[in-house]
Amino acid sequence: MFPILQIGPLALPVYPLGVMLAFFVGLEVASRIARRAGVDGDHLYNAGLLGLVAMVAAGRLAHVIVFWAAYRLQPTEIVGLNAQAFLWGPGAALGVCAAAWYIVRHGLSFAAV
Repeated sequence: MFPILQIGPLALPVYPLGVMLAFFVGLEVASRIARRAGVDGDHLYNAGLLGLVAMVAAGRLAHVIVFWAAYRLQPTEIVGLNAQAFLWGPGAALGVCAAAWYIVRHGLSFAAV
């Protein structure tokens, strides 16, 4: 079980908050490095956020497909907020593909990005 940060009546799980913080700090660092390489930092933010959204959607959809027998009995769980109901492999693959699509679509150099 992950630790919980309790702020009054609000209970925040520490692990997802740490992952989100690391992701956005990584985007900020990459954006600053990209500016020095001559790439607009906003493109890195856009590609990163597009990849994140695609990763979450694909990972959740893959989990629903693989465990359809359980979701068929409780279809409201498909949109549930369970952080454990996620498959990393398909999610990461589609997230990388979405970010790569963005890079190609905007004519950016993979080496510079």
